[in-house]
Amino acid sequence: KQDIQRAGYAGDSRSPLRLQDSDDLVYISADAKTLAYAYLDDRQPPEQIRNVSLSWVSGELKVCDRPSSMVTKTVSAATSGCSAIFEPQQIMVTKFHVQQVSLASSGVSSAYLTISMAAALVGDPSVSHALAINIKQRNWQ
Repeated sequence: KQDIQRAGYAGDSRSPLRLQDSDDLVYISADAKTLAYAYLDDRQPPEQIRNVSLSWVSGELKVCDRPSSMVTKTVSAATSGCSAIFEPQQIMVTKFHVQQVSLASSGVSSAYLTISMAAALVGDPSVSHALAINIKQRNWQ
């Protein structure tokens, strides 16, 4: 949640960072199974741009984090530096969905995201858990 709130952060720059082929600070795929974003990580030297994505593919939730000197395209953010969040032999993600509601005021805009997911044990699918988190985009565009 905290990492997603960094989406668009560009330090002292007047314009926020966004992935090269995205109009929004947080890109959401048409099937709502992938979200991706970029931000400047200046918490410790050297400063670098983090190109991050979360994708649900074949029962696995993967996070991709690609530090770089430049912002990438959404496809690049979602395909390199990836690893499964959960051990796929133990936990299967059965649902992952992202919804975005735009917020606008006085010529600037932001967004409110809801991420819903559910998971179950591979060996005993009756043991499952579902959750939803709401995230207010911190950086306005």
